[in-house]
Amino acid sequence: MTLRIVQSVGLCTVQDHGRESLLHRGIARGGALVRSLYEQANANVGNTPFAAAIEVLGKLVVEALNECTVATDDAKAQYLAAGQRYSVETKRDKRASYFAVRGGIDVPVRLGSRSTLLSAQFGGYEGRSLKKGDEVCVLAGATAVLSARTEEPALVSSVRIVYGPDADAFDSTALSSLLEAEWIVASSSDRVGTRLHGPILARVSVDRRPSMPMIYGAIEVPGDGQPVVLGPEHPITGGYPILAVVCADSTDAFFARPPGAAVRFVR
Repeated sequence: MTLRIVQSVGLCTVQDHGRESLLHRGIARGGALVRSLYEQANANVGNTPFAAAIEVLGKLVVEALNECTVATDDAKAQYLAAGQRYSVETKRDKRASYFAVRGGIDVPVRLGSRSTLLSAQFGGYEGRSLKKGDEVCVLAGATAVLSARTEEPALVSSVRIVYGPDADAFDSTALSSLLEAEWIVASSSDRVGTRLHGPILARVSVDRRPSMPMIYGAIEVPGDGQPVVLGPEHPITGGYPILAVVCADSTDAFFARPPGAAVRFVR
């Protein structure tokens, strides 16, 4: 089975759960920006949670070249006949939407994953965002039972954090400012890092160390005092101090917030 890309606006990439345990080889985990929505799209169409789907940060229109069954994270399964088109557009209250087809997107497995790692230009469909005219193959057959809807992470604005290792690099008010302020997701955010606008988090020292290992969800603070939360394609090392880290059970709630949305952190 095959799908043709009729329109791709913004960033539309093939994603799955990503590549685990490869940081020591210089390879970020990658994978879906909002895992729970990606898994819900697969569940809605009858796939396993790990089937490759398309992450839509913008708008995607596909045409079925053969009959198939498709769904999104917020729409139930729908049959498409050959020649029929289907449109997916990210809503204003969401940063990402996910388009799944029964059987999963069929692209080569690279280092244990089909996901696109844009920062390294490999995986997914030729290591890049999908564009008009691309033809994407689909694996045959359903592999799971359709499941019920799950909680919508984009509706959650409070994000849990733990304090990071570099408190000594900041002014004594920085942690309280992080917790008390309402932060706004910047439009310049991407899969590498989500930038936040708010009060300046004052530092008491310049970058005081060589680059050290970084992790998903780390809240690093560059010299301008505006925090950046590292995403699935984060750099493996970095030199900016880490004030806090987003808890694993809050990463979806955070990365689901669209540009312009407000976020509050709780300890």
